[in-house]
Amino acid sequence: MIARGEGCWRVEGAVKVDSAATLLAEGEAIWDEPEIKIDLSGVLEADSAVIALLLSWRRRALREGRKIGFLNASDSVRSLAILYDVEEMLFSFRQDD
Repeated sequence: MIARGEGCWRVEGAVKVDSAATLLAEGEAIWDEPEIKIDLSGVLEADSAVIALLLSWRRRALREGRKIGFLNASDSVRSLAILYDVEEMLFSFRQDD
């Protein structure tokens, strides 16, 4: 589930192959803002679909000229990003940019 948080959007629950399409559709709401911050601290379970979802959002942000940042990723999400060699690409967002 994607919910509006304080100053950011929050992804909650499992991000797996069977939930990724739903999350992608729910994520349409985030595109109303020029700078998007997505809090991943609520991600309880994840598989490679989380990386596909984050990369999809990042590609769209780049295409539309928006800033996007993924915050508070768990160790398991970061481990997947390291495995796919995209950690720096996904998690280099600085809040003072």
